Amino acid sequence: MREMMAVLTQTNKQLPLTIAEQTVRLEQAFPSKNRGNSSLPPSLDMVPRTKSLRPPSGKKKGGPSGHAGSTLKFSPSSDFTEDIFPEAWVACGAAPPSILAAYPQVVDIPAVRPVSTQYNIF
Repeated sequence: MREMMAVLTQTNKQLPLTIAEQTVRLEQAFPSKNRGNSSLPPSLDMVPRTKSLRPPSGKKKGGPSGHAGSTLKFSPSSDFTEDIFPEAWVACGAAPPSILAAYPQVVDIPAVRPVSTQYNIF
């Protein structure tokens, strides 16, 4: 039993060295990817960011104080309304509650459609 413990202790002491050696071999066999050796875009290069060359202005960040901000207002009348029920209610057939959990609005910008004009010149 003591001999086995001695062998295991010796093996255990060598494991960190073996792991370090394998890590070095792996890094040499597969270098880190960059735009030069793979199809990664330049934005994913593992190059450390440099400090900004712009000198600090000393001003506070953000808009001027007292400036009234603007946000998208809630519309009292929507063009479309869609009811969304949790799957549990649909599966069990129970009546939905009369109180809404949430009623967010999503504003979609219509697609741009080309307008063609024909000019008849006489």
